[in-house]
Amino acid sequence: MLAARACRLSTQLLRHGRVVLRQLPSFRLCFPRFVAAVPSPAAADPGAPNNAALASEADFHAVAETTLEHIETVVGALDECIEDGFDLSLAMGVLTLKLGPKGTYVINKQTPNRQLWWSSPVSGPRRYNWDASARRWKNSRDGHDMLAELKTELSRLTGQELPLG
Repeated sequence: MLAARACRLSTQLLRHGRVVLRQLPSFRLCFPRFVAAVPSPAAADPGAPNNAALASEADFHAVAETTLEHIETVVGALDECIEDGFDLSLAMGVLTLKLGPKGTYVINKQTPNRQLWWSSPVSGPRRYNWDASARRWKNSRDGHDMLAELKTELSRLTGQELPLG
């Protein structure tokens, strides 16, 4: 079902001719997915996150939804590892991961500023910008990668290695 949705999305985006579809390598771990990306303009600071590639709301939603769906798919495997209190839901751009007594993660889209926001029981609240050149969500303060950080935190909390980032 998710692959069919991605195919419908890619067909719609191609029909409008506004975007170029590229496959994200980290997403191949679970299933082939495509996200919308447009060429990024040269930035004055090559290390700074580049949200210019997500200038349109449709581009932002395509990249953010694909990321949230990827997290939902990979993290769903924890259901068998956590005996009590596990719950995972993705609805209306908000991913909620409850790990019972270990805490709750919330990752949600912030469309006006083209960011993903997260709340973690380990590291607290953070904001992430899409870095088109790295093709990753990067922390708005220190530039660390969101999926790598989520993988590290979940590994510490659950003892499981997940193919997130």
